[in-house]
Amino acid sequence: MYVPGLSSFHYRLDQSQQMEPQPYYRRLETKQGSIDNARYSCPKCERSYRHLHHMLRHCKFECGSPPRFQCPYCGMRSKQSNNVYKHIRIKHPGSKLEIVVLHYDQQ
Repeated sequence: MYVPGLSSFHYRLDQSQQMEPQPYYRRLETKQGSIDNARYSCPKCERSYRHLHHMLRHCKFECGSPPRFQCPYCGMRSKQSNNVYKHIRIKHPGSKLEIVVLHYDQQ
């Protein structure tokens, strides 16, 4: 929930009704200055995305982490499962659509 006037943070109420600050992500304007072409930039690696939820997914699951999904037939790896499913359909036609979920030790 956004509370206006409380610095540059969005606040949301969790189940215990405590206020938790959430970082505010600003859209970056392009050289043309058009908001239609504005993008959200990752604070860690400067990769940019058109939609905020894509950038948040990148920060949470992809940025700085190894691939999480693998093809069971050839070992191709990806950070997104849909890329492995597409790979199986194209490179291994007629094969069962299943993927291997890789687990890494948290450091």
